[in-house]
Amino acid sequence: MDNILNDNVQSLHVGTIVQGKVTYITKLYSIVIVDTIKCVLPTSEMTWSDKLRCNVKMNDEIQAVVVKIENGQVMLSIKRLENNPWDNLQLRYKIGDQLKVSVVNITDIGAFVELEPGLRGLIHKKQLSFGLVNDPNDFVSLGQTLDAEIIELDNNKRRISLSILPFLINPWDNVTQNYVVGQILTRKIKVIQDYGVFVELEPGLDALYHRSEMNVGKGKKMKDLYNVGDSLTLEISMIDAENRKMSMKTPSKE
Repeated sequence: MDNILNDNVQSLHVGTIVQGKVTYITKLYSIVIVDTIKCVLPTSEMTWSDKLRCNVKMNDEIQAVVVKIENGQVMLSIKRLENNPWDNLQLRYKIGDQLKVSVVNITDIGAFVELEPGLRGLIHKKQLSFGLVNDPNDFVSLGQTLDAEIIELDNNKRRISLSILPFLINPWDNVTQNYVVGQILTRKIKVIQDYGVFVELEPGLDALYHRSEMNVGKGKKMKDLYNVGDSLTLEISMIDAENRKMSMKTPSKE
């Protein structure tokens, strides 16, 4: 950015609110022309919610505030036109609060949701269902509004964790009433692991069919033997409601 230097910055001061036009965009920063002055708008200064997201477009007319002037280079910020939503966070939120949130991003680890403009939290995939979650996209979608509960609040690390489990029916509460050891069921494979496959008995309730219960050789891979969605007829061999574990085996021969 050494070429973004100006000789005529006397009209600008730190704290001055300016209007400018976006003329150049990179991943790390954008160039904004204020009058005839080239100014730098770092991507990290565009929004409080996501330091890596560029939310301006070419030729946008924007409002920003001057945050730094040094050696002829002017740095702008959009996000500092508003208060930092992380300031005084504990005065607005606490663990146990239940609120409506909007899904703004979905990754392998879970769903990122917006509590208010500029303030995001994570619903880890383990908090999306009482059962296994292989792909969070199977449980939530972008833009979806969810009821969620705050389960962790760390202002120093700027981290908020939430869960939707309090709003779901927990199938483990009545598992011993609905299922018994020795019961034979036909269910579909939900997740395949090296050590076995998980079948879904009902939403939120999965059971493990361990490879030790199968008649397979040591060199065989589960993914070569089974596919997600395959139906298996199995027998319940263990129910541990307290630890939310259930095991299946090949049905016993009579």
